[in-house]
Amino acid sequence: MLASFKNPFSAEQLANADDEQRQIFKSHVEEMKDRSLLAIWRFATTGALTQNGGKIEKASANDSFTLEDGSEVNRAMVGDYVVYPDGTRAKIINGS
Repeated sequence: MLASFKNPFSAEQLANADDEQRQIFKSHVEEMKDRSLLAIWRFATTGALTQNGGKIEKASANDSFTLEDGSEVNRAMVGDYVVYPDGTRAKIINGS
């Protein structure tokens, strides 16, 4: 069971729903609470910031992800570069 499960439906969505829709939402939420999380894959994308203040300049993987604002970013890979505020660059040398 997920300890940090967050209801995917906003208060506005629930307020605007009729009784049947709210019941469907409730059923969906209860079903999702019982599912186990199998894995989380974390990766960096174009524009991601590093712990030391660098920013991934251009991510070269062929897969892309659409953000909430509609923009798309690519996944960074070994061999891509991070640029720091002072202008220095560092090559990503491992993917762990």
